[in-house]
Amino acid sequence: MESRNNKRELQLILNLVRLRQELSFAQMLLRGASISLTLIGLCNLIPQMILMIIFIELEEQLEELMELAAHYFSYMNTNSASLGI
Repeated sequence: MESRNNKRELQLILNLVRLRQELSFAQMLLRGASISLTLIGLCNLIPQMILMIIFIELEEQLEELMELAAHYFSYMNTNSASLGI
């Protein structure tokens, strides 16, 4: 009788250990999926950041070009006025 009780207790303990292992495995999978989604999200942000940097750089170059064009046309106007054209 006592050996049956020992076997039942041992079986119960083994079942609990197995259940705990399965639960911890499931939790690790969820954490891994969460980390993967975070990393995928960060990787998806990289092209957006590159495009934003390129846009800012192009905008600055356009401003510089507009300033150069304004200086050029003001120089041309003063030279043509001094030449009497």
